[in-house]
Amino acid sequence: MKILKYTPMLALLTACALDPVATADYSGLGDSEVAKTLRYSAFTSSVGIDYAVGQLVNKPDILAMPDPRGKLEQLGFTCVPTPPADCTYDGSAKTTIMSPDASRTERYKLTIHIAAKIRRNAIEIASTTKRENY
Repeated sequence: MKILKYTPMLALLTACALDPVATADYSGLGDSEVAKTLRYSAFTSSVGIDYAVGQLVNKPDILAMPDPRGKLEQLGFTCVPTPPADCTYDGSAKTTIMSPDASRTERYKLTIHIAAKIRRNAIEIASTTKRENY
């Protein structure tokens, strides 16, 4: 009877051991504030990326500036020097997913392009992602 009380715990440990293992390499994103934001949203979707980066750049102190390009560059964007005042960010992240018995491994590279369009009252964010095997 003593062993029955440990059965649920053993079942839980066994189930955890059978899960796949995933590792991520974010070094291709860089060290900027945009990159730090993307570490948490990169593998969601373009909508998730747009929302997360939009929250980062659409702040009153940035929007109140006569020319927010300098602040966007500090955050990690690359801005063109003349109008139209558009800024971009490009980065990539890699992930590896391995089956529990190491018989199957999948490797993906996610390439991210973000366009930040400076408008009068907001900065519009539009991202595109491309996932490929490496």
